[in-house]
Amino acid sequence: MHKKVTTLNSFFLYLLVSVQFLMVPLNLNAQKHHSTDHPGIHGMVLFGEYKQYASHLPLFYSPHDYQIILKVKLDSSAEQAYINDRKTSHTELYTIEPEKFVLPEIMNDIHSFKANLYRGHFERGGQLILQNVTVQIEKVAYFKKLNPTQNQKEPFRYMLFGNKQEQFMVHQILNRPEFDEILSVQVSDVKTKSKLDEGEVLTISLPAETIKPYPWKFNTESKIGTIKMNVLKQIYLEFDDLK
Repeated sequence: MHKKVTTLNSFFLYLLVSVQFLMVPLNLNAQKHHSTDHPGIHGMVLFGEYKQYASHLPLFYSPHDYQIILKVKLDSSAEQAYINDRKTSHTELYTIEPEKFVLPEIMNDIHSFKANLYRGHFERGGQLILQNVTVQIEKVAYFKKLNPTQNQKEPFRYMLFGNKQEQFMVHQILNRPEFDEILSVQVSDVKTKSKLDEGEVLTISLPAETIKPYPWKFNTESKIGTIKMNVLKQIYLEFDDLK
């Protein structure tokens, strides 16, 4: 009798584990973002030297109404050309002009795309450096559809991310009118940098009534939210696109 009970217990344990494994892909599929958006050219700011990141240039109308931050990888020759150009030109702003695609599909089936690389803003007199660069999406660090009617008194938030060598902050777009801001920062705390290096994205909240954009003291260590850091430089700041 004891043998039969043991066998039955083993069978039910096997069945439970099997069902759990079957449920995982269903949960992952449920996280897919289904959209009726049409394809568009979704310009992005490209930044970072040790590792590259791309921040979508959002608008408050379809199909561009998403704030998205990607960790990306350029093909090796393009990456080297980009890094060399940064060092010689001393330009902060680089943008990419991707081929047309449905933006939310990066949450589903798009893992790479082709893009032209510009020094400066690709729609505002930027200089074309490279064409048809392969941009590999390594991770979607942040994804949110914008709400053009939202007008609530929300905390003033920045998203902190990066790696041990470089850290960045991007203003979280919540209300309209808004602004888009990307900053290069240097975090003091080693544990925080390790978290960022492992892929975590931390949220820093400031009081909602804070002057916007925040009057940063560049190259001066200070406490932003709860984290000590040095704000090195402003990579991008835009108001007009988010009126």
